[in-house]
Amino acid sequence: MNEVKKLLRPSLVVFTLAACVALAGCGGKSATASSGPTPDASNPAPGASPTPTSGAPTSAQVIPDIQKLTGWQTCVLSCAGAPAAVFSMATGVASPSLSGSSARFSLLSGTKPFGAVMWFRALGPHNSATHFLFDLNFYVDNPAATQAMEFYVTQSSGGARYDFGTQCDLAGGHAWRMWDNIGHKWMGSAATCPAPAAKSWNHLTFEFQRQTGGNLMFTAVTVNGRRSLVNLSMQHTADSNSGLDVAYQADANGSGTPYSVWLDKVSVTYW
Repeated sequence: MNEVKKLLRPSLVVFTLAACVALAGCGGKSATASSGPTPDASNPAPGASPTPTSGAPTSAQVIPDIQKLTGWQTCVLSCAGAPAAVFSMATGVASPSLSGSSARFSLLSGTKPFGAVMWFRALGPHNSATHFLFDLNFYVDNPAATQAMEFYVTQSSGGARYDFGTQCDLAGGHAWRMWDNIGHKWMGSAATCPAPAAKSWNHLTFEFQRQTGGNLMFTAVTVNGRRSLVNLSMQHTADSNSGLDVAYQADANGSGTPYSVWLDKVSVTYW
């Protein structure tokens, strides 16, 4: 799960295998990354938020319903820093769903112990943004099969790369951990991440910002209305690219037990 933090943007991913059809069955190949459906010709157009998320100014811009977008791509094997996974993704899922159109991310039978796959979506350049709210709802069919759940917002702007990587450590200390891209390790926080109930919706909001001087600040995480301060500051890395990405990574347990996660109402608010 380490090298992928440097490979989210499609322009940085090395494709060594033909694209897998409908994002299914790519696990166990020799590729370090694989592509999903052909990305949209245009980037999703943000709009002013009619009802801004708490803490966002009225001028904030919102990219809504990211789970509905085509053009999701994947990282596996060395790209995801994990053993092989067999996986699938489906969009436009009517049930379970809150909006009527969720996205399902599945680890399938044949996934290796501790296998993983990351799904990511480029959202275009938003270089002036310094504050981000990453808001989503998730639903897990078998939480006991989940080693960890990882969520990312990554921005490249002005020669710098800001990796806001988070992990819900379900098989370990049940705490939220933040990715240190300089030290290449997860950093613990005081924010707890209890195991979610099976087959129920959970609401998750992350607060991130770029600080004066260029550091990243993991400000807070809110799960089902309970806000926990994180307040961890990390250094950025160099990057000549430009763009904003979001990602979700599914991590298998030590038995490679299959499970699925549904995401819905996924949005990024920025200003």
